[in-house]
Amino acid sequence: MCPGCGSDLLVDKTCVWIETHGLDCGPYETGTDEWFECRNCGAKLAPSEVVWDECPEYEEEAIQER
Repeated sequence: MCPGCGSDLLVDKTCVWIETHGLDCGPYETGTDEWFECRNCGAKLAPSEVVWDECPEYEEEAIQER
């Protein structure tokens, strides 16, 4: 749940990045950033900022090919 607006419409976002420091042949640094974005107010939240205790439970449904 978003602590700013109370919405439970959060989108899990992940970004994998590579930093070359201006060099074509390395050394390279890589990393992964993960955050949640509130669809209601647009807030960008770290996983530690999300109020997990107040998030509703949901069931995942398998998508079947027809």
